[in-house]
Amino acid sequence: MNLTSMNGERRMRLTERYMDPPGSARPDCLIVAGLAQALEKSWRGAGKNDIADKFKGYDWKTEEDAFMDGYNKHAEGGSFVTYERLRAMGTNGFQEPAVDFKDGKIIGTKRLYADGKFGKDGKAKFMATQWRGLEAPGKQQEKEKFLYLVNNYEPRDRYDDDQQRTHRENRVASMAAPRVRSSCSIKPEMVFLIRSQTLAIIRCAIFSYSLELSGLFGSVTSR
Repeated sequence: MNLTSMNGERRMRLTERYMDPPGSARPDCLIVAGLAQALEKSWRGAGKNDIADKFKGYDWKTEEDAFMDGYNKHAEGGSFVTYERLRAMGTNGFQEPAVDFKDGKIIGTKRLYADGKFGKDGKAKFMATQWRGLEAPGKQQEKEKFLYLVNNYEPRDRYDDDQQRTHRENRVASMAAPRVRSSCSIKPEMVFLIRSQTLAIIRCAIFSYSLELSGLFGSVTSR
């Protein structure tokens, strides 16, 4: 699917699909749009126009339609950003928020608050707080219950600056390469290969050598 992505320095880029999806597969946004359209039709047929009206406007045909209906209309500086303009910016993209479009380029914001003004009154507010650590409610119980806390991504799917700055051809080749799985060693004779991009909590009961996995996993295998 075609999509936009933003990294830690507020840099937005357009990543375009390199092949058509199989069968009737569709991008997530168009699946949601189809659901909204079905709900509108259903509620309107039931005579509940007030409810049906809540699902109006999801007549998207492409990912760009969703982008224009959302980011372009509602994001700060979004009116300067379109797929065509992002495409012309290449892998460098621009730093949000956009402030103008000149000479065929989206003009972004290199540094926020460069004028020294913050918020409505122009002043930055600093609020002193104390990190309570294990004193926070429930933290001690979590420490006692769970031996390991795993919250990571597969290396193949980790988009850092270096990966995003490579040429599109290299990214495509990387995507086509065999998947690299993250490994978590529990004990020498047991390694679990976890395919997950969600929070995974691993609880190990040492004496019974039982292992419980909670989280959303693509697959779990053991050796």
